[in-house]
Amino acid sequence: MNINIGGSSISLEDVATRDARTVFAYNLPIKADERDIKAFFSKAGGVRDVKLIHDRNSRKSKGFGYVEMDTIRAVSEAIQLSGTKLMEKTVMVQASQSEKKCRSLTHRCYWTKSWRPYSIIHQFVAR
Repeated sequence: MNINIGGSSISLEDVATRDARTVFAYNLPIKADERDIKAFFSKAGGVRDVKLIHDRNSRKSKGFGYVEMDTIRAVSEAIQLSGTKLMEKTVMVQASQSEKKCRSLTHRCYWTKSWRPYSIIHQFVAR
């Protein structure tokens, strides 16, 4: 089953496994950009997306971000990269914490600040 978001068609399976395929990386070099991070994590497998967190005022990297891998198997390989150096800085990697939040059936919606009984994935399945 595919869903349309912003004009792009995305499979429901892809949405459901995105959190499981994402790792949190911190202690990243400030000068590293998305291409550098993608090249670093490509040692573990295919990389779909890199989201570096930037300061809203200065637009400089804060030294951490999220890396979405192609497969769930690549996540364990990416976690093993923790402790290796990138641009003379020791990068730390761990599983994304968002998957823990998504496990509960009741959660607070970030955008509306209200309590919702189901996650967005459950809403698409119910339709």
